[in-house]
Amino acid sequence: MGIDDQGENRYPNNRAIISGKYLLYSIRLWGNSIVTNMSIENSEDGIVYINVEEGLERMMHNKDLYVKLLKKLKTDSHFKDLTAALTAQDYEKAQTAAHAVKGMAANLSLTELLAHTLRLEAQIKNRAIPANAVESMDRCLEQTLIHIDTVLVRYG
Repeated sequence: MGIDDQGENRYPNNRAIISGKYLLYSIRLWGNSIVTNMSIENSEDGIVYINVEEGLERMMHNKDLYVKLLKKLKTDSHFKDLTAALTAQDYEKAQTAAHAVKGMAANLSLTELLAHTLRLEAQIKNRAIPANAVESMDRCLEQTLIHIDTVLVRYG
């Protein structure tokens, strides 16, 4: 690269080549950050549903990719599959669907949905699913989707 450790152009007669990582660091350093520290929480219960900054870090600060994946998550079939499997007490399908939801929640930093599916996955594995599991998952998903809409308005 043409940039040294201090961000100086080693080739002054050539156009500077700046890595995305260094550019993001510079933007944050000087306070003109386009990526803000933002968590979305429900003001009524104080639960953090989305850690946007962490999600963007997981996407290498690619805001467009993060927004695209949040939009895609809203129509993903694994939620319906999980609800149907839980209702039918099909533990194998429920385990597969819960694992997929957990992965999506982790990758997008959907913190409450991740915590919820981690607990649910363990309950499915132990065949100790609470009677209100479907309703609880639906409420968590509903709140997460509301907060995703907030992020999409801001970044989409």
